Amino acid sequence: MKKTVSLLLILIVICLFCIDIDAQCAMCKQVAEDASDQSGDAIGLGLNNGIKYLLVIPYILFGIFVLVFFRKKAMR
Repeated sequence: MKKTVSLLLILIVICLFCIDIDAQCAMCKQVAEDASDQSGDAIGLGLNNGIKYLLVIPYILFGIFVLVFFRKKAMR
């Protein structure tokens, strides 16, 4: 159990501090490219950070759910 929890925490830390992720759909990428031509990279970086934020939150919530479920199951 401790091995699973430590592995999950390591995975979360890696996901949070990974800088080179460019997760964009085709429409978001087009908007970011058009905006970066006009006003530099500020809008594109903000869009990328927002996408990363939206990507990480469900995984964190699912991880918390799994931890709570397995702890309650292990206590029985």
